[in-house]
Amino acid sequence: MKRPHILYRLRHFRGHGIHSPFVYGLKRQVFMGKCRGIENNQQYKTLIANGVSRKVAKELQKLHSYCNFRGMEIVNSENCPANVSESVLYVATKKSQAAAMRLLNGRKKVAVAVVKDRGRNAGSDYVTISRRSYTLYVKDNGLQPQVFKL
Repeated sequence: MKRPHILYRLRHFRGHGIHSPFVYGLKRQVFMGKCRGIENNQQYKTLIANGVSRKVAKELQKLHSYCNFRGMEIVNSENCPANVSESVLYVATKKSQAAAMRLLNGRKKVAVAVVKDRGRNAGSDYVTISRRSYTLYVKDNGLQPQVFKL
């Protein structure tokens, strides 16, 4: 056999190396999973209207369903919510990234997705999941703080 390294890569290419069950489930269900019929959802239309690409809007909708969030809220510099709920996914664009980072401070549980961000590390007590077109910050006391690039 001339190239044993090719067989090794074929066997270990999906999810191996991710030791967090939460992030592994996100990768399999949200980023790699298929979902149809999202285009008719009002939250999807709101994300598109706020300048989020169609692919990212679909992934954020799948993330919303996978994590059982009750709602999704767009965060702008003007409308930074005072009452932050742990059952809401907060979505911000890069222009309102500072307002989104303020949501993470002082909370026990919160999830924030920053669109068009290349994944700079927000802090030491967050799970940071970097994608090419957005970054997901999850603060939860039950999760070990790590940085993942998927």
